[in-house]
Amino acid sequence: MQIFFLTLYLFISQSSAFAFVVENTSDGLGLETLMSGIGQARLGSTGALGSNPALLAWLPKQHVFMSTNQVNFYKIKAKDGEKLDISPEVIPRFAASSEGFDQWGHSYGLILNKLKIGLNQGTQGQRTSGTQETQTLLLSYGLGHKIAKDTAWGISFYAGRIYQKGDFSALGESDGYEFAFTVRDTKTFWIQGFSLGVASKFDSWSFGLSSKFNTATFWTTGSQEQSGYSEASGTNSSEVEHKVPHIKVVSNFRAGIQKELEKMRLFFDISWLPSYSNRDIDDYTKSQLSLGLGLEGDITEPYQWYTGFMHIPGNSAEQEGGSISLGLSKKNKHSMNYAGLSWARAYRIAESEIVQINFGTNFDH
Repeated sequence: MQIFFLTLYLFISQSSAFAFVVENTSDGLGLETLMSGIGQARLGSTGALGSNPALLAWLPKQHVFMSTNQVNFYKIKAKDGEKLDISPEVIPRFAASSEGFDQWGHSYGLILNKLKIGLNQGTQGQRTSGTQETQTLLLSYGLGHKIAKDTAWGISFYAGRIYQKGDFSALGESDGYEFAFTVRDTKTFWIQGFSLGVASKFDSWSFGLSSKFNTATFWTTGSQEQSGYSEASGTNSSEVEHKVPHIKVVSNFRAGIQKELEKMRLFFDISWLPSYSNRDIDDYTKSQLSLGLGLEGDITEPYQWYTGFMHIPGNSAEQEGGSISLGLSKKNKHSMNYAGLSWARAYRIAESEIVQINFGTNFDH
């Protein structure tokens, strides 16, 4: 029974107790959230702090503060068909200040990502329950500079903390004997890295290219505690292991195009994530190529609409998926409010989907 529960625990955590893979992303986090994060060529975007820092060179010559929030609703099934109970939660994804001046632009702020999963399952005299939480908090600074009238380069630096905690338990009865087991696992580490980007504008076209690289992981800690009781053998067991986890941070390469039309703008992004292997669990992930298409248009002078579609590849046909987003924004004299919905799901598995409410504001001061 203990082997069964530990196997379930390892599946839920999606990694071994002492291995952790972080995939760098370069999604835009401002108005780009209304277009599935698309916007590698979105000139002058404050949300470019999380994507292509070269775009900051086109920031307007004023102080701007922007914040983006998300509410996530999950509908996910485990491999055995059991639904995972994941509570919706408001996540402050992005908060940054920016300013443009002459041929320069810069931005600084916080980027946050958080996921908390709850499991509560009862089968054949056994009750399994637990929670797992993963949180990423990054402090970033980005700078863009025009080296020519319509060409710019940019660089951003980030440093932050990644934290994962799992707490799972199983209790029940087997062959007339009671048993109880618990597993607690924590991993914490800090990372530091940078992003490089270039962007250019030609007539009604603009282009962007960026990549994120991790340079260091430090202050890494990890522990796993297992304890249990078996009435059949009349024994109690307890084991605590402290071990520095193996950390792997995968770079991301992304390019984008923007085309300005009469009353709308067309965006196209392509993202490449190199292949990587997790040596602790002998797992290999193939390289992934994602494609995204976004549109932004004018309704009336203060109102604009946004939509985007992103293809999300998987390691198999069953894991392939996509996301679609819709949103609106309203400009005021010194501010802008925006909100929208995103829906992501696996193409072949209807029970694996995420609905997000995206909303935020920016204002100049």
